[in-house]
Amino acid sequence: MIIQDAEVKSQIQRIVEALIKNDFQSLVKEGVAQGEDVDRIKEEIGHYGRTLVPLPTEAFSKNVHEYELSTGDVRLEIQLWTREEGESDLTMILTAERKAAGKTVVHVKDVHVL
Repeated sequence: MIIQDAEVKSQIQRIVEALIKNDFQSLVKEGVAQGEDVDRIKEEIGHYGRTLVPLPTEAFSKNVHEYELSTGDVRLEIQLWTREEGESDLTMILTAERKAAGKTVVHVKDVHVL
């Protein structure tokens, strides 16, 4: 499973840190999110009304779904965590894009309530 790759985990944690800090523009600057996706993500997190926290280690093995895409990339669905709930009903949708030389770049596509 690609979610067990240390670099993929690190990239996901950096994305979550940006979400926690409401630093949505850094995601666009770094090329891991598109402007229209960021607007939708920001709105969804705001409506959810809880405080995001970093993902615990167990988040990478619990309720994670991976789907191989026809392009060879992998779609990931992972639960976000909040201070109030622990594992929340917010799901983050990501794409792990396989690049040359075995490098993988993670892009955040959406966040929505289950």
